[in-house]
Amino acid sequence: KGLYLAMWDLGEDGLRVFETERVTAQEILANDMTLAPHIFQEEIKKLFEVRLTVMGGSFFAAAIDSQLQEESSVDYRRTKSFDDLNCRHIDVPDDVREGVLKFNSYFNLIFGTFDFIVDVDGHWYFLEVNPMGQFLWVEHVNPNIPLLDAAIKFMASGNRNFDYDFGGCEKFNMQSWMLSDDFRDFSYGKREREQ
Repeated sequence: KGLYLAMWDLGEDGLRVFETERVTAQEILANDMTLAPHIFQEEIKKLFEVRLTVMGGSFFAAAIDSQLQEESSVDYRRTKSFDDLNCRHIDVPDDVREGVLKFNSYFNLIFGTFDFIVDVDGHWYFLEVNPMGQFLWVEHVNPNIPLLDAAIKFMASGNRNFDYDFGGCEKFNMQSWMLSDDFRDFSYGKREREQ
């Protein structure tokens, strides 16, 4: 991945980024694949996808119904609106939770956004982890997943084994923050600095 996200403006069709593509063996052999690195994997028939955000010992898993639309069936980022993906909280199976904690311990990670595929038989397949991955978009499309509040409390705690209190009282949330003067000052100040 590059240091900056490469995007193409397609006008009325929106913005595009590098995405997962379905290819055949014949297409791979017919093209010159020596010009850039590639990753190929066998296609897994998806029931849905999962974006799992891990902060210390706290897990925030969101099911992404990418199979509801043709355009998002191979890569959910192709959807016209993330609101159409029925992003909802789900529990993480014990074996997956244990595997993620071992993975994080081995690589000395205390934060990560993990991507999984859940197949039609309910098996979870690990795709990747991004130790600095985007996560607030999940709360933006589903305000019931308290990621902003958890992130603030995780950073303030300084605790590698942070355990988020889901029943805690006051919560910071994306919707309130985006309506606040602080957000407007941040957003407009950033735009002025970029110009």
